[in-house]
Amino acid sequence: MAKQIERPWLKPYYYKPGEVHNPKGRPLKGQEFGTLLKKALLKNKKAIALALIERCKKGDIDAIFRAWERLEGKVKDTLAVEGMQPIVIMSNIPEIETDTPSEEDITAE
Repeated sequence: MAKQIERPWLKPYYYKPGEVHNPKGRPLKGQEFGTLLKKALLKNKKAIALALIERCKKGDIDAIFRAWERLEGKVKDTLAVEGMQPIVIMSNIPEIETDTPSEEDITAE
């Protein structure tokens, strides 16, 4: 066993026998911010849903995306690697047809 080195200048800072290192102890579980926020959100979930619907009715795109993701999942996203077929990450949302001309229409002109 290693020899104990005497440090008399630290003597006043040593804990006394029976002295508690953390007198207040660990904080009670459930008093953290995240837990309190979750309880408040769960208590008011109907009001939150109605507020989200109102934002969707006003045309708030972010609110529409959030509501859609809640109901149908994330928006379809693909990854393309050179020389390989695209990889579909999520495919819950159907394709939306637009009146935008395709690349073929643009190059034909």
